[in-house]
Amino acid sequence: MCILCLLQLLVKWWSDYPAELLEQRVVAPMQTYLTKELMATKKLTIGVMNAIKVLAKVEEANQVGRKLPPDGFYNQLISEKMDVQDHYTAWRQTQDQPTRRHGSDGPFSFCSYPFLLDPRAKSNLLHIEARFQMEQTVAHARMEQQLYGSSSRSREEDSRVIVNKHRSVGGGGGRRGSMDSAIESTSANQRRRSTDDGNGLNRTRSAGRANMERQGLRGLFFNILRSRFDSNAGSGNSSGGGYDSPKSIESQLVRRENSMSLPCPAECNVQGTHSDMCIVRVRRNHLVEDALDEIARQYRKDLFKPLRVHFIGEEGIDAGGVKKEFFQLLVGELLSPDYGMLVYQPETNTYWFNACSLEGEEQFMLMGLVLGLAIYNRVLLDFPLPLALYKKLLGQAVGLRDLEEMQPMLGRSLRQLLQYEGPQSVEETFCLTFAVEMDYFG
Repeated sequence: MCILCLLQLLVKWWSDYPAELLEQRVVAPMQTYLTKELMATKKLTIGVMNAIKVLAKVEEANQVGRKLPPDGFYNQLISEKMDVQDHYTAWRQTQDQPTRRHGSDGPFSFCSYPFLLDPRAKSNLLHIEARFQMEQTVAHARMEQQLYGSSSRSREEDSRVIVNKHRSVGGGGGRRGSMDSAIESTSANQRRRSTDDGNGLNRTRSAGRANMERQGLRGLFFNILRSRFDSNAGSGNSSGGGYDSPKSIESQLVRRENSMSLPCPAECNVQGTHSDMCIVRVRRNHLVEDALDEIARQYRKDLFKPLRVHFIGEEGIDAGGVKKEFFQLLVGELLSPDYGMLVYQPETNTYWFNACSLEGEEQFMLMGLVLGLAIYNRVLLDFPLPLALYKKLLGQAVGLRDLEEMQPMLGRSLRQLLQYEGPQSVEETFCLTFAVEMDYFG
């Protein structure tokens, strides 16, 4: 117990060090010792392991004061020469021992001290872990298929990502989702009516109804463009062969019109389940709705399989490029103001949750699943998030310092108010009250 108290006292002492003193007198000498000792011995010695444990306490103290950036603790030699497979296996053995006593370290692994690893080494570590998890999940799925078969064995509903989902993505986040859902419903109803008609007269009437439906928003937009192009052609302002010519844009609109008739994922001819992969089928013009619905229908174990993406109506095998394009397009849509789930913070170039969003918890959970699937399948995304979010994921406390990093102006203003000790009240001095202004969609 006395040793723990001494360690806590030492951490508190280091946290009060100035940044320059902490780096030059503590971190740099220990990093130099680690590098020289590892290069000389080519193995983990007792001195190296003890030095790393002491450096871990220094890093813990730095988390309190945040004097040094994370790259101040990176060790280039360890990051480049570490055997990722062996150290991950040793770390996994340590984590899989539930009866391990407190104070027993188990097999030593650099994975237990991630502050030593640079981003490239951490990325390789995540890749090894994902590959290990994928192999285990696929082997387990194959075994289940051999034992129970694909048709005889039924899965319980509570093993799905979303249980008994009844959701309409985009209904509260923007008009685009509602319009696309309405168009999809209209197209589905039209397909049913066309299938049920048994003679030419009914098919003619069905075609007439389709033409009437086309006179809605899409038909109006089509006619406006045509009238505009006709007027431009009459005045000689447009050529016939350019990308923006009437013929070219009309062909693009025709392709868009044809894409509206694509079958939904549940009705397409692409198999939706496989023992070796997690299959996601989407339409480009319903990307967000189809993607979130496809992820929500998956069983939880299937998400740990390798991901295979198929764009309905397009030929091509997902060898990595299709999957990358899918995530890039999907994240671009989710960050759009049309859905209103996140807000952009220009001071730090990051995104944060929109307090005025009308979406439910399921939509935010599915967004998190999208990001998790991208990382799990080794797809890099441009999705900058503040450090406070990662601390919340780790269960760590956040405070005013995190707000200052996320929203510097707001954080500094609140700190000035807290430090004010004048004779008059805050309301009289700063003309401020404890009120918050929220912008609800302008």
